[in-house]
Amino acid sequence: MTVIKKGAGHMLKEEIDKRGLRYAFVAEKAGVAPQTLSKYLHDRIPINVNNLYKICHVVDVDYKKFLK
Repeated sequence: MTVIKKGAGHMLKEEIDKRGLRYAFVAEKAGVAPQTLSKYLHDRIPINVNNLYKICHVVDVDYKKFLK
């Protein structure tokens, strides 16, 4: 069972864009490859909970917003 909402990547992309953060910066600080972050943000691959938490910490958004 998936605990992360469908479309969470797109929602996360909106949060990053709203804050004016660069994707390369977010990827580096969260410890994920920029290509992986891009795939997450375009909902091409599901975000695992650990990476969601790390990315949300960098972006300063509550990760619970993306959980079902």
